[in-house]
Amino acid sequence: MAEILVSVVSEALIGKLVSIASGEISLVWGVRGELSKLKKTLCSIQAVLTDAERQQVEMETVKLWLQNLKDVVYEAEEILDDFEYEAHKRKFEVRKRDKAKKFFSRSNPLGFSHKMAHKIKNLNQLLDQVSKDKKNFSLNHVTEADSKGYSRDRETHSLADFSMLVGREKEKSEIIDLLMANSSSSNHQIYSIVLIVGMGGVGKTSLVQSIYGDDVVEKHFEKRVWVCVSDNSNQLQVFKQLLESINGEKKEYPSLDVVVNILKKNLQNKRYLIVLDDMWKDDHDEWDDTLNVLLLLGAQGSKVIITSRSKEVVSPISSLYRHSLVGLSEDDCWTMLEKIAFGTEGVGKTTELIEIGKNIARKC
Repeated sequence: MAEILVSVVSEALIGKLVSIASGEISLVWGVRGELSKLKKTLCSIQAVLTDAERQQVEMETVKLWLQNLKDVVYEAEEILDDFEYEAHKRKFEVRKRDKAKKFFSRSNPLGFSHKMAHKIKNLNQLLDQVSKDKKNFSLNHVTEADSKGYSRDRETHSLADFSMLVGREKEKSEIIDLLMANSSSSNHQIYSIVLIVGMGGVGKTSLVQSIYGDDVVEKHFEKRVWVCVSDNSNQLQVFKQLLESINGEKKEYPSLDVVVNILKKNLQNKRYLIVLDDMWKDDHDEWDDTLNVLLLLGAQGSKVIITSRSKEVVSPISSLYRHSLVGLSEDDCWTMLEKIAFGTEGVGKTTELIEIGKNIARKC
């Protein structure tokens, strides 16, 4: 059984709850109190999720608890989506209708609000039980400061599996066009930095791998360098990784100045593409300075691509293009799952497995 990751989905759900609970419609429909309670319970669970996701590797009971939580979180997400949809519909629907018809119709707001209040109350009961069950495990609260000492095991590379690029073809083409643009393209805004932002697992790295390995990109740039940025990376470490990638060897350097000057020798007068993948730490001063140094080293037309879960990793500047990557459509999710599960030959594909796969795709 694969590891279960709930923290990212739970975090996104908390954000949605804050937005909905603060809206006027939640007060009108009488569900603000239940939504606030839901958020409070979810926040208390969120505090131990980092530790739970670590412990599940060795403890099957923790994994089962996470699966139960995941089911409740997905149910909550569906209910809140319904809530948002109905709220938007109410906002824009035509007001001049026959009042009697509107009251007795299936879209009657009183009927809907009563139904929604009941659903959210039941959801609170489910989540309360999940919260109580967490006391059965020795789960530690992990603060932001604590998490800085925890290093991700994930390391990325530049090699692309083009067969797995699904539903991202248009975005890939648009970003490649940005990379190709230079000062001679006077009719277009020129961007030196492309920041791709999205939640974990949405496909940022896969998209950039397909861009990095594209024939057009490979021919356009004289140098291409890929670096996976770790949790606690600083400017010196990133520059060292760039040098290691360029020269294919690991060395110790006495200072940042020495590293920058060696980088300059390798990149000067060359049009390069540098990828800084999976940047986490929000440190504007350090990363802004890093980017300024990099852009001074190369020839005109050099570009930097950054992937991150946070749009705040670098300061908003005129040469920065920010692209928000959202989840795939249900059809695209199923196409990708189908390729992973059955391969190009469709080996082992059965009606039952297809149905299971499509159910998973609906929750992508």
